Amino acid sequence: MVNQFFFIRMFFVLFLLSGIIFSGCGGISKPTSFYLLTPIETGYNRKFKMPSDLTIGVGPVKISKYLERPQIITRSGKNRIGFSEFHHWAEDLEDNIENVISENLSIIYKTENIENFPWPTRTKIDYQLIFYLDRFEKTKNGRAAVSVRVKILYGKGRRKSLRYRIFENAAGNNYDSIVLALSKAIGKISMNVADEIKNIDDKKDESL
Repeated sequence: MVNQFFFIRMFFVLFLLSGIIFSGCGGISKPTSFYLLTPIETGYNRKFKMPSDLTIGVGPVKISKYLERPQIITRSGKNRIGFSEFHHWAEDLEDNIENVISENLSIIYKTENIENFPWPTRTKIDYQLIFYLDRFEKTKNGRAAVSVRVKILYGKGRRKSLRYRIFENAAGNNYDSIVLALSKAIGKISMNVADEIKNIDDKKDESL
C-alpha cells in the first residue's frame, strides 16, 4: 500500500514538472514587428518640371540573394551578418523598393507618368530604370547602408550606368529608425537618378 502511494505521488510530481517544461517551451513568444519603406515627403522642395508626354518605367528591381528573406539584416562584421528574428519586412523587398522609387519620382517630377515593371506592352517608355541592390542593411554602428547599381535605358539602345553607395545615420538604435534611414537612402538615390534623367533630357533638347 505504501509503495502504491509512493508511486502515485511520484507520477503526480512528474506530471506537474512535465507540464511546467512544456508550457515554457510553448509559451507566448515575443511578437514579430513588420516594416515598410516610405517615400519622401510630398512637400519635397527640389522638384523638376518634366514634359507631360514623357514616361518613366521603374524596374525591374533586383536584390542580392542574401537579401531575399523577410528578416531585416544587420552586418556585425566585415564578413558576418545576422538576421533579425522579430523584425521583418511586411512585403517582398524588391516590390517595396520599386514602389517607393516610383512614388519618389512621381513627387520629384510632379507627374503620374511613372510605370512599374512589368508595364503593358503598348506603353511607350522614354526612360527605363533598372536597379540591382547588393547591400541593404543595418551596420553594426546603427547606420543604414545601401549599395545599388542603376542602368538608365533610353533612346535607340542607349544606356547610362550609375553606382551609388549611401550611408544614412539613424535617429536612434531601433528598427523604426533604421527603416526610416533606409527610406531616406532610397530617397537620395531617387533624387540622384532624377538628376541624371534631367541632364540626359536637357542634352537631347540642346542637340535638336
